[in-house]
Amino acid sequence: MIAITKVGDLETLGLGGWGPVGIVQQILEGIYLTSGMPWWATIAATTVLFRVALFPFVIKSQRAAAQLGNLKPLILPIQEEMKAAQAIKNKEKQMAAFTKLQAIYKEANVNPLAGLWGLAQVPVFMSMFFGLKGMAELPVPGFSTGGALWFSDLSAMDPTYILPITAAGTMLVVMEYSMEAQASANAAQSQMIKSVMRPLLFFSIFFTGAMPAAVFAYWVTSNFLTLGQFFLLRDQRVKDYLGIPAIKGDASGPAKALSTGIARDGMLAVRPMNFGEAWGLAKDEAQRRKAVVDAAVKK
Repeated sequence: MIAITKVGDLETLGLGGWGPVGIVQQILEGIYLTSGMPWWATIAATTVLFRVALFPFVIKSQRAAAQLGNLKPLILPIQEEMKAAQAIKNKEKQMAAFTKLQAIYKEANVNPLAGLWGLAQVPVFMSMFFGLKGMAELPVPGFSTGGALWFSDLSAMDPTYILPITAAGTMLVVMEYSMEAQASANAAQSQMIKSVMRPLLFFSIFFTGAMPAAVFAYWVTSNFLTLGQFFLLRDQRVKDYLGIPAIKGDASGPAKALSTGIARDGMLAVRPMNFGEAWGLAKDEAQRRKAVVDAAVKK
């Protein structure tokens, strides 16, 4: 076979089918045949189609995350009570704290598991990844000339490493902005995640560099869409239209000062701490948690 000319040609080549990967391959085949676009544009268009279809799940996840974030001042003390009750193996106090927690969720009309809607993107990502990888390894007729610019062969790796570098770079930008947004709630945790993810993304360039360009045509497109989606959902006017509430800050003391600085100056506000400052913050947090546990044990 020298070209894909009709629906079912991929099945003739041993691809397609009705599993998740096969369905993605059939969708790619259908869009390729009906649009007349080259394979690289077909992959990009299919990526946009999937992301648009999944956007409602992203909105649900964002809405739930904002609602739960605003309930954090009410939820955290109860969670501490549950931990304290669990530590002393007091089932009665555990159940009482759990009941209070459920009452808060019910009153606020919030499902604590609603944030998992965002995970709907994971099976689509995996299906596209393995679907395109399988098509490139065959390769599907037209893949060897279906690329663009410097990556004309979609079945081969990018010898310039521009695609894997772009994929890692866009993921880094998404991660940096995401952590900046979360820093107002937990600056220490966001900084820790960034410290771990930065070297991982750097080394991912070497681990993924040998993958076919077809995979990166999807991956890079998806990353740019994620970045655009992130900037879109940073606008409170867009959030208001989509029913995503603004997250209210609940930090205090040094944490509040750090959060205010981040909101004003971005992550430039995060500076290295000397031992005394770090010890003071850790000691204050330990005392706060101990007070909560002691209060729960006395009840």
